[in-house]
Amino acid sequence: LTAMPVRLRDVAVRLGISTAAVCKALKGHKDIGEATRQRVLECVRELNYQPNLLARGLSVGRSKAIGLVIPELMHSFFAEIAHGVARKVQEKKYTLLLADSEENPSVERQQVEMLLARRVDGLVIASAQSQNDLSLFEELQRREMPFVLLDRRYPAVTAHYVGIDNVALGRLATEQLLKVG
Repeated sequence: LTAMPVRLRDVAVRLGISTAAVCKALKGHKDIGEATRQRVLECVRELNYQPNLLARGLSVGRSKAIGLVIPELMHSFFAEIAHGVARKVQEKKYTLLLADSEENPSVERQQVEMLLARRVDGLVIASAQSQNDLSLFEELQRREMPFVLLDRRYPAVTAHYVGIDNVALGRLATEQLLKVG
């Protein structure tokens, strides 16, 4: 069995101060004295208080989480992308939630819905959707969910895109081959 998580209220009760004072002390507000702030920090360490990120996300309207949807976890290309995205997300103190669409448009839709239900702040999608069915992207735009398309461009979708210009890459490769004979 695990103990119940320590709440801000528990810290406040132990110190005989308000939860607002504990919160302000943890955030470094100037209207809380240094002695009180030190008492709060010591109590937080003793009780092993961890902030409830879900509750904080609800109160501020941001989850500090980004969803990444890729078509195949085992493909080294997408594993490298996931690694790079994870590094950048961590630098910004966000959490990365990773979903594998199995290169299946309906599974991708389910994964996107799951990420939206977890209230991610944005999505990065290497999509498996058909060029003929853009309803997933239309729904994301309707919900005003920020998203970036990765690897596969959908010209009819107005969204940021990160990928390779295959035509330019083919031209460069051909020029190099001709150059070396």
